[in-house]
Amino acid sequence: MFGLVLSGFFLGDIMSMILRHFFGSYAWRAAFISGSFVAFISYYIRSRLKETFMFQELAKKEVFPLKEVLQNHLRNVVGSLFCISLVALYGAIISLYLPKYLTHYLGYNIRLISSIMIVSSIINVFGVILTSWASDYIDYLKLYKRLAISLIIVSYPAFHMMQLHNTALLFIAIATISLIVSMASGLFMRISCEAFPTKIRLTGVGIAYNLAFALVGGFGPLVIEFFIKTVNLTAGPIFVSVICGIMGYLSIPILAIKPQSFLQEKKIN
Repeated sequence: MFGLVLSGFFLGDIMSMILRHFFGSYAWRAAFISGSFVAFISYYIRSRLKETFMFQELAKKEVFPLKEVLQNHLRNVVGSLFCISLVALYGAIISLYLPKYLTHYLGYNIRLISSIMIVSSIINVFGVILTSWASDYIDYLKLYKRLAISLIIVSYPAFHMMQLHNTALLFIAIATISLIVSMASGLFMRISCEAFPTKIRLTGVGIAYNLAFALVGGFGPLVIEFFIKTVNLTAGPIFVSVICGIMGYLSIPILAIKPQSFLQEKKIN
């Protein structure tokens, strides 16, 4: 699923370059107008999608299991939120905020950044596909923890390299952080789904997912801006990246799930 999201980021980067070329400073208005047409297509597709028989049966029994999720599965909501926060780092910070950080504060050319982000997005799609496929054959919980540790380790050198104004080092820095997070993106949905039984899975994962992106996307840029104005240019991005890595690492012991449970559930059902 998140592979499609990253593909959307990739297409968005390409569209951004095209619109900026033709419309200049009015590109964002053109993007909103063109997006409205896509919304109609999306609605048409979604209105014709069908749920599985299992979820159709569950829908008849329980419409809104929010109360049960908050009463009996709050720990899993917190654990899933921590797990997804590592992924939200890419969606909210790397993809959306980083281009502004690099152009506004570090003085990079917007065309260069757009090109690097496009290439990075292509690499990320393969990272998601690889770990999603491998999750059937390896201990993906351990892999997720190792990816979180890797993010913590590379955060300082990666953001320091961005300040050196070397194109090759800039690409390596962005690609390294993005690849780590994209590989985690190939695992997070499976891990989060394992945390909840089928009848409340949609609600549980939905709450954790939206809270994670709201927290990282809402407070992440504010924290970075605060550090930029009070400490230095690199401290903010490093702090946010490390915190997300720590949260991702802690999510696995909080959830306390077994890596075989999802496969077993598929066999039972």
